[in-house]
Amino acid sequence: MHYFIPRVCTNSCDHSSFNIAPVVTQPCNPSPCGPNSQCHEINGQAVCSCVPGFIGSPPACRPECIVSSECGQNEACSNQKCRNPCPGTCGVGARCEVVNHNPICSCPPRFTGDPFIRCQPIRKTHEPKHITFIVTLLRLERLIPYADCNCSHCS
Repeated sequence: MHYFIPRVCTNSCDHSSFNIAPVVTQPCNPSPCGPNSQCHEINGQAVCSCVPGFIGSPPACRPECIVSSECGQNEACSNQKCRNPCPGTCGVGARCEVVNHNPICSCPPRFTGDPFIRCQPIRKTHEPKHITFIVTLLRLERLIPYADCNCSHCS
């Protein structure tokens, strides 16, 4: 924005010699906005706003957080921003729950493993243990013959 200031004659002057000298003003130089803020010139006026990533109003722009207690219970302060601390924390197949700003990793029901590395389904045996026990007892009672018995007293 340019402002024009006329020159003033102090002695006898010739009015035809008046020149208008342009004066350049820059309302954002130096910036009146304060730290962590930016200045934009709009219609010759300085308009201040916080820089991206900062909140508040100039001249009191500040980061979103410095410590996790400034965030919600299910968030943690990371790089001056309140964020969910779970992404990238737990292993494959694990679940993550945030408790008091901290990620807690665990394997879901019917899964086992190290929740920081991998959770896998718990394998089921093909034959329940009680069936195996009954078959063993029947063999001891010689009610079920041994398939691989080669001795003469086996029946």
